Amino acid sequence: MIALMKTFSDSSPVPAVSVAEVASRLRTGGVRVYDCNPPQEWTRGHIPGATNLDPACFRSAELPAAADAMVVFYGTDESCSAAAFAAQRARSLGYTNVHLMSAGLAGWEDEGWPVEHVRPKRVAVRS
Repeated sequence: MIALMKTFSDSSPVPAVSVAEVASRLRTGGVRVYDCNPPQEWTRGHIPGATNLDPACFRSAELPAAADAMVVFYGTDESCSAAAFAAQRARSLGYTNVHLMSAGLAGWEDEGWPVEHVRPKRVAVRS
């Protein structure tokens, strides 16, 4: 109970992680990456393997089961506050290995890393 209370009151800055570090961790499978952009932006482009997450209302069930798993949150670019908010929220849910890739998707693309796109599903219209 004491650890939980400490986690909720932890307002220290979330550790930053570089684009290169995230790319390296993704290759080895040592990280879960969360895109905090709106769903329509996520479909237009996101880091391969990233999960789209609503920064304001996600639950711990949407994060790894292990609270010490490395999780990284990112947004559009350095000016995006949604990822920082989501990272603090993950901490409040008890996650201890939380990081912020403040460069965001823009920084990822600027460094030449691939972006994944999702094509909207077409619905067949029957007449």
